[in-house]
Amino acid sequence: MYPLYKEGETILCRTDFDSFKLNAGDCAVYEIFGSFYLHKIKRKTDKGFYFDNFDDLPEHFVYFSQVKAVPILRKNIFFLYCVFLAFLRKILGLLK
Repeated sequence: MYPLYKEGETILCRTDFDSFKLNAGDCAVYEIFGSFYLHKIKRKTDKGFYFDNFDDLPEHFVYFSQVKAVPILRKNIFFLYCVFLAFLRKILGLLK
């Protein structure tokens, strides 16, 4: 998904969403054959979406029911580590 998502980034997703409200240009996580993929929606039909990663994966169809999550936040691992440490310090401070 480069350049939108870069290697090493952590992507937080939400699973409580309405896949019918997604449109072309949105990104989504979907499941095919037990594996999960994050790609951009190329176009929408009445039964699902066509996805394409614009690199090596050809356009492919995914039913609405196969879409499992949508990305809401992306950060690199160092940022998440710092947030976790700040949270841990606050919790430990409250326990004293």
